[in-house]
Amino acid sequence: MGEQFAAEETVTILGSKMKAIEKVRILGPLRKATQVEISVTDSVFLGINAPIRLSGDIKNSAPVTIIGPKGAIRIEEGCIIAKRHIHMHPTDSKKFGIDEGIVSVRVNGDRAGILENVDVRVRDDFNFEMHIDIDEANALGIKNGQMVEILGD
Repeated sequence: MGEQFAAEETVTILGSKMKAIEKVRILGPLRKATQVEISVTDSVFLGINAPIRLSGDIKNSAPVTIIGPKGAIRIEEGCIIAKRHIHMHPTDSKKFGIDEGIVSVRVNGDRAGILENVDVRVRDDFNFEMHIDIDEANALGIKNGQMVEILGD
């Protein structure tokens, strides 16, 4: 379960403002097309007009330049702001009675709040976890590994 990984290797991404973000982690598994996921804050800093999309939905998304140890490439589409979502294994889906679709999530703590329009994705190679970007995590004071409550749709 969980064929996704974070490689030790990193790249630099360069936006239209000629500003760069270094040490961007490479994630897997490999995809059919190159994809770069950034936050809203990153998009403003880099000058990239990236759409909010689920991972893998890159058609007509933003261009970006990727710089690695062997040179640079520019992709004409593939840069997105990742839409918040939950990965769930079918066993967890059945256990909690949550199918693919849209849910809301309650976050407790000093900066408590509710995240709406959270996509649930169920696949055999997923571990049960929620993926949000650093902007969302910081706004609600969420720490890695923190428990949240799925409210339903």
